Amino acid sequence: MSSSAALLVATALAVRRLYPFALVESGLATPPGRNKKGELPALGPTEKLELAKLCHAAETRFVLLNCGLLDHISSLFGTAHHAMEIDCRLLTIQLVPMIGEIAIVVCDSGIKHELAGSAYNQLRQNCEAAARILGAKSLRSVEAKDLAANKAGLSERQYQCAYHVVGEIQRVVFGERALRDGNFAQFGHYMFQSHESSRDFFKNSCPELDLLVELARTDPACLGARLTGGGFGGATINLVGRLEAENFMKRVAQQYEQKTARRMEPMLCQIVDGAG
Repeated sequence: MSSSAALLVATALAVRRLYPFALVESGLATPPGRNKKGELPALGPTEKLELAKLCHAAETRFVLLNCGLLDHISSLFGTAHHAMEIDCRLLTIQLVPMIGEIAIVVCDSGIKHELAGSAYNQLRQNCEAAARILGAKSLRSVEAKDLAANKAGLSERQYQCAYHVVGEIQRVVFGERALRDGNFAQFGHYMFQSHESSRDFFKNSCPELDLLVELARTDPACLGARLTGGGFGGATINLVGRLEAENFMKRVAQQYEQKTARRMEPMLCQIVDGAG
């Protein structure tokens, strides 16, 4: 999950440890000194954000994958037992407690996704084109009512992509409230809604991911499920009751293999601190 971003962040931190450097918004600053043990000071929030931007630039300018900052920020700002609410317009990160009798299970579909030079960049292009037509810098600034009022000015595909993104932004806001209220059932409902929107409007799902989500939906232990990452393959993320996590994993793996002839080993995960 987020493998390319995690690899970039790990590489940047390894280089920093070998050849100390400091980042500020305008570029490089005076390198940090080591303490008596030879250790460098921990990265502060500002420098973490600049490091995330640097890794993002490597991915967009060198690999030519027109991705966002989410994965790079997550790799650096992750905090144990918390979700993150990231606002990519203002580049702010808010931590939201995610503590309770829940577990996070990742189910790998076994379908490899190739994002660079693929339909992923086309999705980005449709979103950017829709924003321009709507007179916005990005879809982050577009309200659902404005999108509906200007539907006629968009192509069908531009509207579908914009509809998904604007809806996702709303679900993030509602999901944050649900987590702060400890309402995991409601948060899980938003996860299911998110996947349905990905499947029907963004169209970045695939039959295997849809199957995994439907198997999760019918399982009594599951509160919510959706594809994770860029889609077109990869994995689903599932929110389940902690005490039933192992049984959930066995049931989903068995049913998935029966329907696809693909062996799948779900992973029980936990939210941990980021790197750096």
